[in-house]
Amino acid sequence: MKWTIIVALLCITGLEAFALSRGIDGAIFGIAITALAGLGGYEIKALIDKQKEGK
Repeated sequence: MKWTIIVALLCITGLEAFALSRGIDGAIFGIAITALAGLGGYEIKALIDKQKEGK
């Protein structure tokens, strides 16, 4: 994984944890989960494509 994606994942997770600790949840939590899943899925696809090219 690229460092940019890792930092983005950590920042989103940290912000959501802070929001939940303050009692802010609901739709915002769903958006954060969607963002994490999107970034993670994008990186996994890129990694799989990179491995296929190497074979």
